[in-house]
Amino acid sequence: MADKSGYIGRNPGDSSVTVARQTFEPSGVQTNFTFASGYDPGYIDAYLNGVRLVRSSDYSASNGSTVGLTSAAQNGDILELVAYKAFNLAAVSNATGNFTVGGDASVGGELSVTGVSTFTGDLYVGGDLYVADDVVYDEVVGRNINISGIGTIVTLNSTTTVVGSAVTISATGVNVAGIVTAESSYVGSAVTTDSQGVRVAGIVTASSFVGDGANLTGVISGIEVQEEGSQVGTSITMVNFVGSDITATAAGSASTITVSVTVPAGWNELDAALFN
Repeated sequence: MADKSGYIGRNPGDSSVTVARQTFEPSGVQTNFTFASGYDPGYIDAYLNGVRLVRSSDYSASNGSTVGLTSAAQNGDILELVAYKAFNLAAVSNATGNFTVGGDASVGGELSVTGVSTFTGDLYVGGDLYVADDVVYDEVVGRNINISGIGTIVTLNSTTTVVGSAVTISATGVNVAGIVTAESSYVGSAVTTDSQGVRVAGIVTASSFVGDGANLTGVISGIEVQEEGSQVGTSITMVNFVGSDITATAAGSASTITVSVTVPAGWNELDAALFN
């Protein structure tokens, strides 16, 4: 059983008292003084040149911020204000200095931070995390931003981004080790993928293309071969020249077909012209 004997009412160990002091040295006639730390009405003392003043008779302090003297202080006077504030660890409402929590800290309402917050360990957010401004990531080896659920990002500026174990986004491009499933995606302003397919507004450069190209438009997939106006075949992708007098060569994207004609012995020029 804890020892609570010897006290009428609250045990002084249940809370602590902090004292805030501020000294004023007016350069002229001055009546009102603003106490920077604020005070609770009834818990502030005033000393003028070391003499304690009587509340209500010598000064007034009722709004929690200013103290008014009944008789104005003069040049050369020293006014000291001393405020007493109860500090209860179970309900902290104000802490003007550094604040250290050795255990867990639970915030039932909103947490507003006007300065920089530093987390040396992990930061867990059970609900949604809303960031009104930019998220600046300190690019140090071993420090990562890990998102285990769905992350919606309007613009991502990063040297290297790893999505799971399959997708890596870096300066060299997007590398996917597996299957990508998405309703729609955009790569820059030129490439769009959705349920209708992949649309590229520009030039596609690749080391190889796979497929028969059946769904491509505006691409010649073959030629039609005719003999004196009669169709021999369509969608022809290869032409075969047959004969011992025919020589076919290729250089780059051009092919040359050479037909050599030998005029039989005894033929005259008219026979050779009719033969050709």
